[in-house]
Amino acid sequence: MRAATVSLPLRLLVTVTVVATVISAKPVKDQYELETAIQDDINVHRVMVYSKTYCPYSRRLKALLQKFDIDDMKVIELNREEQMSEMQDFLETLSGRRTVPQLFLNGQFVGGFDDVKALDDEGEFEKRLMQAGAIPWRV
Repeated sequence: MRAATVSLPLRLLVTVTVVATVISAKPVKDQYELETAIQDDINVHRVMVYSKTYCPYSRRLKALLQKFDIDDMKVIELNREEQMSEMQDFLETLSGRRTVPQLFLNGQFVGGFDDVKALDDEGEFEKRLMQAGAIPWRV
């Protein structure tokens, strides 16, 4: 009797468990801190814009704003914020809208792109920017 040798492929089952810790670039704020930060931005900056990078209306508003030499403007791209949804919820309490873009002048809500475009078409937007101190007065 002869013994037969059979060569079988060796299969090794390895289970790897990966434990990852996500470190946020920006710490998550509680609701009070978040609302305070938004309110501070709106009150501190002469021109404050809440936008989304991929929104066509946001793009149009930012393009319209580039016509002016604005002294103090801050733009926050909500889609790049970890707490986007919470930010939009709070903006809705301030403006009555959850959509973007949202433009504030000296702490006052002006509107979205269509609102600002209408003001610009009437020649009123530049006046509002001058009244807000965001651009120099023209005679």
